Amino acid sequence: MSIGEEYQLLEIVSERERVQFIKAHLLKVLPILNQVNDTRKLIQMNGHFKNLDPLKF
Repeated sequence: MSIGEEYQLLEIVSERERVQFIKAHLLKVLPILNQVNDTRKLIQMNGHFKNLDPLKF
């Protein structure tokens, strides 16, 4: 979450709105994380990339 998004979250007074904000953020981020995880698995299967940190490609 960016600093701006964190600030927006902190400004939300209603608990229901905070939950909706977090839910929207997770729906946006989860597909990206799944793709990174799939890519990491592919890299692990390929012996040429054993020492590659998957979060730094």
